[in-house]
Amino acid sequence: MPRRSWFDAKQGERPTIGTTLPGLDTWQAAVEDGVIEAHEVEAQKDLVLQLLRDLEPMLDDPLHERVTRVLEEWTVLSAMQTTLLLEDQGGEG
Repeated sequence: MPRRSWFDAKQGERPTIGTTLPGLDTWQAAVEDGVIEAHEVEAQKDLVLQLLRDLEPMLDDPLHERVTRVLEEWTVLSAMQTTLLLEDQGGEG
């Protein structure tokens, strides 16, 4: 399988991660009925954790540390986006 770059050189190095969301099978299955339910979130969490379990032993120590840092900062980004969304929702009512 060819490597899929995380950045699009044609678009000024814009990230491509996230832009493929509409085409991902797991996303399609979750939204096909128009509602994302708690069990679907739990299943996605389990999938991500399994992917990380599979990946971790493949990484040497320096790469493991770098990936850990990326995952930590991704968590911060996700929390910030969620907080902003909740604040925006709360400000409308």
